[in-house]
Amino acid sequence: TTEIYTLSLHDALPISGLFFRLAKMDVLIIDEISMVSPVLLHAINRITQFCKGDERVMGGVQRIFCGDFLQLPPVPNLLTDDVGEPAILSPQFSHYVPHKVHLHEVSPRYCP
Repeated sequence: TTEIYTLSLHDALPISGLFFRLAKMDVLIIDEISMVSPVLLHAINRITQFCKGDERVMGGVQRIFCGDFLQLPPVPNLLTDDVGEPAILSPQFSHYVPHKVHLHEVSPRYCP
């Protein structure tokens, strides 16, 4: 499994067919954004820019991030020196998410 780290982004994406799916993507939805670190969010940004051929934030793709920041934080990744802090604490978070909606009221879920 260590061989995957020697592949460049240019080499790895076409192998999985992921490049073509990301190139056609219009909207990126990330649920549980509270578990995404700044390192991972930056990687998603760079990959999306590469696949879309667009240097705008997230390759110009619309973004919907949702999650509860009082739940689990990101898991640290020793391979990438990612300490596991939540992306929302990063100064760059506003760069990726220019518009935010905060919900403060807890409402019960109703299941028919």
